[in-house]
Amino acid sequence: MNPPTTPCDEPLFILASAQRCGSTLLQRLLNSRADTLIWGEHQGVLNGFASLHKDLMAWESRFAGNRKEFLMTGCDLFLPNMVPEDHELRSAAIAYVLNLFGVPAARLGKSRWGFKEVRYGADVLVFLKGLFPKARFIHLTRDPAACFRSMKHWELGEDDWDRAQTERSMWDWQRINCGLLEMREYIPRMMFVRFEDMVGDPAAFIERLAGFLGASPEEFDAGVFERRLDGNFGKPVADGRLDLTADEAAFLADPAIAGVAEQLGYPPGAAGRA
Repeated sequence: MNPPTTPCDEPLFILASAQRCGSTLLQRLLNSRADTLIWGEHQGVLNGFASLHKDLMAWESRFAGNRKEFLMTGCDLFLPNMVPEDHELRSAAIAYVLNLFGVPAARLGKSRWGFKEVRYGADVLVFLKGLFPKARFIHLTRDPAACFRSMKHWELGEDDWDRAQTERSMWDWQRINCGLLEMREYIPRMMFVRFEDMVGDPAAFIERLAGFLGASPEEFDAGVFERRLDGNFGKPVADGRLDLTADEAAFLADPAIAGVAEQLGYPPGAAGRA
């Protein structure tokens, strides 16, 4: 184990648009870098925390007068909504995320830290950018038809995955991609990655990734591309292609999904092809 270090102030967050987009492959590649630890998915806990933090900041703004009156006059006032100042609330949120992910990585000797998640959209992106101005983000996506087919394999092989979850995940794909696309021009340190480009030319992708991170391509182990793993059990990827039925193709051809797919560079009709 490497000796403890200090977590850097430039974390890296992988915001994948849905299940089966290749986020675990990207995580493995990033973790092949000696000083890096990208944690895995965590049930999207920051969705709730980011929302609560936003509400608390609004509360502080609304009732800042309570605190000011207390400081000027003393305790003998009706001040039921007094909370710390906004910068202190922000510091508390930074400490929460840092202690959840950054400090444990540093204890393992990994100064570069971050996580990957398939449940975060624009709201959490804005939240994290507000806490860590130097953070880098990777917006990872995949052809929605390929995601759907891959989740069909899960439906056939995993007891706890069914069609309702597949469809819910695809609507997450639409929502997350739509939100992140809207944020592109406001987040200069965000790299857009399509799964197809990542696995189509690993060497070119590693070159591009290294440039984005200010690293050398030699710091990454390209060998992770030679063995893709499936699901939560480290199994080799299932062979065979499950074609889409007419109903499944129609689901993916919904304008809300197909329109976002086209913005991401997937040709018209690709999302709903049978």
